[in-house]
Amino acid sequence: MTLVPGARSARVLRREAHAGLALGVIGAALILGFFHNRFWWPADEGVFAHVAARVLAGEVLHRDIQDIHPGYVTLVNALALRLFGMELVSLRYPLVALGLVQAGVVAMLFSGRGAAIAALAAIAFTALSFVQFLNPTAHWYALGLVVMLIGVLAWLPAGARGRLETIGLLLALVFLFRQLTGVLVAIGALTWLLCEVRSGIGRPRLARGLVGLMALGLTGYLATKAHSTTLIIFAPWPLAILVWAWLQVRADDRTVLRMSARLAIGGLLGAAPLVLYHVINGSLGYWFNDVFVMALALTDLDFFRQASYGVYLLSGLANVIRFDNAVTVLNGIFWISAILLSGATGWLTLRSLLRDGRRGLGFHPLPFLAVFYALVSVHFQIPIYLFFSLALTLAGLLWLTAGMETWRGAAPVLVALLLAGVGLYFQAGQPLTRGALGIIEGQRVAAVQSVAPRRAGLLIDRASHVAYAETVALIRRESAADDTIFVLPMNPELYFLADRANPFRFFSTALGIRDDDTLTRVLAQIAEAPPRLVLFRGDDKYNTDRSLAIMDQVRRRYVGLGTVGGFEVYRYEDG
Repeated sequence: MTLVPGARSARVLRREAHAGLALGVIGAALILGFFHNRFWWPADEGVFAHVAARVLAGEVLHRDIQDIHPGYVTLVNALALRLFGMELVSLRYPLVALGLVQAGVVAMLFSGRGAAIAALAAIAFTALSFVQFLNPTAHWYALGLVVMLIGVLAWLPAGARGRLETIGLLLALVFLFRQLTGVLVAIGALTWLLCEVRSGIGRPRLARGLVGLMALGLTGYLATKAHSTTLIIFAPWPLAILVWAWLQVRADDRTVLRMSARLAIGGLLGAAPLVLYHVINGSLGYWFNDVFVMALALTDLDFFRQASYGVYLLSGLANVIRFDNAVTVLNGIFWISAILLSGATGWLTLRSLLRDGRRGLGFHPLPFLAVFYALVSVHFQIPIYLFFSLALTLAGLLWLTAGMETWRGAAPVLVALLLAGVGLYFQAGQPLTRGALGIIEGQRVAAVQSVAPRRAGLLIDRASHVAYAETVALIRRESAADDTIFVLPMNPELYFLADRANPFRFFSTALGIRDDDTLTRVLAQIAEAPPRLVLFRGDDKYNTDRSLAIMDQVRRRYVGLGTVGGFEVYRYEDG
């Protein structure tokens, strides 16, 4: 039997695609399986667990419990606690499943580049995302949804039935997991869709108006993040792509209106369950205030404005120049590469668009959306936020370069191997208590053990284990199961770990007490129905004048029990 050469090639391609998918998903499973229960960042972990546990107990989200997230992350977390048990580790299982799906989609996107590149892309994506900040934050769900969105844009042809509605649905879900991420992704996706239309009847007035409006909004956002590092590395590329798009769009007004209507239908489908929940529970106004007013107040805190990637870039460079040892040099190269990667991907995407237009590699949804998604990391310039976009940025770079026969194809592959290897060994699962210097130098904290308090189920560093074991034991010893405790300014993990109720709607005094009237009501409630215990961390960055005013009253009326695990502890004595 004689094989047709074309048929044989198609068979080989399918075989390589299957091999890349299998290797990528298996590699991702091994990474996620090893790291999923390691590391914690207690206050953040506590927010998600505390809010989800209260929803699971029958309280209404936003009406009874304040939360700055739009809602879906809390509902997923509540479901995870119900299905897998009341432990912090339960909140990670949905993200492990999402990580496997994510790896599979990435491998399939690269299937035409060969099994090795597809597997590398999927494994590197996994190594540089969830395991770098093992936390049930909404950012990881948003990233997974964006990867699915890229798959829909890449695989479903223009005009396919349900395509625009599916895109609208995914965009709504991204927004309803994480607001800012949803806006940035919507700008990138809408720009890509407008440029995808090759011709139109009449002038593209609406299309150009939309692109101009998005460029104006993005410029305003970036102006509030005006660190030099941001302006040089992250900002130019999405703005330049929007200028390119303004010149390229051909979609006429009727096409834009029809496209917008179909996207809106999908968006309404995505938002409907959440809106219905709040309408039924009479919490729509509370939801709007928490998600669109209080969430903005978070960025008013001083530590947001003080953070800058420039510190990590310069410190990494200093590590390389000093050349003290291989570990510090490798980690120095890691941080330099991780921070500059966004600029490299942005430049190569823009160059491809300028040179080849919509026929080039740059006009693929993977690098195109990666350039816009990188701006997620600008919001708060610390390593955690860099990791929220790093994996997608690297995938975009690999898409633009992998398979080239020159050094330009080999160099990004080596960068991917370096970032994945160094990231897994020196950064993944390592505690943030190492401090900035320890993170930059790649210091490893090897001693981990099961955290003593029940309701955790995690492996953490020894110092945290001791501190929280002592603190939770004291809370359970000095209060009854039906007592309330008050933790300020923001350590809601103690409510969850000790299984004690929070008497207030808020979990953070910085977010929950924004004016003097609210402070007066809180002080009155403490006087009328005193929590059995008050725990206070004096060196917390979330302290404000109002949290200190609360502690003035507590110290006058409560008995001090000393300091345990970094918390000042006070007990109310009846009579």
